Amino acid sequence: MKTAQWWSKIVVIGLALFLIASYSPTAAQAPLCRALYLDAGTQQLMLLDVDSGTTVPIPTYAAPASDVGEQYASIVLSPDARYLAVAANDTRQIVSDQRVGTQIFDLSKSVPTLIATIPLHWPVAWSFDGSQLLVRRLISVAGFYQLYDLKRQTIAPLYQITAPQSEPVSGRTEVFLNVTNALWSESRMSLVFAANEQPFPQDANGVNTAIYASNLVGQAMLLSDRIANAELIGWLRDGRILFEQCLNGNCEWIAAQPDGSHRDVIRATFTDRQDVYDRLAPSGDQIVLLTHDDSGADHLNLLDIATRQISPIATFAGELPPILAWSPDGRYFTYAELVNGRIKPTLVDTLNHKSLPLDSTPSSYGRVGAWTSDSTRLLLTGADTLTIHEVTSAQTRAVKLPTTTAFEAWFPARWVCSAN
Repeated sequence: MKTAQWWSKIVVIGLALFLIASYSPTAAQAPLCRALYLDAGTQQLMLLDVDSGTTVPIPTYAAPASDVGEQYASIVLSPDARYLAVAANDTRQIVSDQRVGTQIFDLSKSVPTLIATIPLHWPVAWSFDGSQLLVRRLISVAGFYQLYDLKRQTIAPLYQITAPQSEPVSGRTEVFLNVTNALWSESRMSLVFAANEQPFPQDANGVNTAIYASNLVGQAMLLSDRIANAELIGWLRDGRILFEQCLNGNCEWIAAQPDGSHRDVIRATFTDRQDVYDRLAPSGDQIVLLTHDDSGADHLNLLDIATRQISPIATFAGELPPILAWSPDGRYFTYAELVNGRIKPTLVDTLNHKSLPLDSTPSSYGRVGAWTSDSTRLLLTGADTLTIHEVTSAQTRAVKLPTTTAFEAWFPARWVCSAN
């Protein structure tokens, strides 16, 4: 009996030592959170460890360009921040150079690793879990959109359009000229996207954007061809799709099932699209909306979708409408107002509607911010400085970028947080 007990102790100790070795700091695990940004000097995508200040370049192929940012056609980060899809903006070499297309990097380790390439395609949107990527084929008369499966490394095309209460549209295999926004459901089985397509009639505002819901098995349902605001689309908490359709300046927010059924008018705005700016919360239960009156004032409000109640948040008269960014959990949002050429970022807690002005770098390049996936930290960007705001403690600290020309306003920094 004693011999068996000693052997069991040895096994337990051995297992413990193995686990300790497995999680040794010498393992090439990525830091908890890094900032993804563009170095204006080298024109290279970089990862910055905000705690140690060290940087790691991402070995992307970038097209030659005179202006910063023009060398990349598309930069798409997966929702879990593990995968980065990048495409060079160099259509002149589209046939001769197979690097022109999508490069996919795994950012979960300390050194970014190239794990897949999709020649002659540009990335559009990742699925919720990062397993699939919507891509656009470049060699095509019209935009041809396909689904790339990262694990199997296969591509499946999206083919047929079906309009509600009508026969399927036949003879059109390349139907989406330009996808302007695409969002996946958490189940990975549905995709909603807005697309510009020439055959659609334009209304008085020149609108010709349509919205589709795809079941990812070869068909897409046309929900509306009167979309004025391609940014205001998304998945509600109850599984319906929210979108806005307008006719002659009269707009309605519609909620509908992916098959087009059970339509419900959430709000009638009856206003020109240029006077309204809206963002749906990731939690699918609230909308931040901005209205602009004749006096020039901007009114920021919060709409509860379930109760239809509108709560005022702020009124201001800035140089430009504020930029909005929701936290991933849908509790907070930030807005940045441009006043006298300077950025003024503010954090809003939707539980109590309290607003907190945020400290940022003394630069007109400041951005509204990027959130960590757990909604605890907010990253604000300046010309050569990153400002980190801890939401729970309300503490703020600044991290100097390695070079004085490391950041440009066109590319807002983003968080890359390890899942380990």
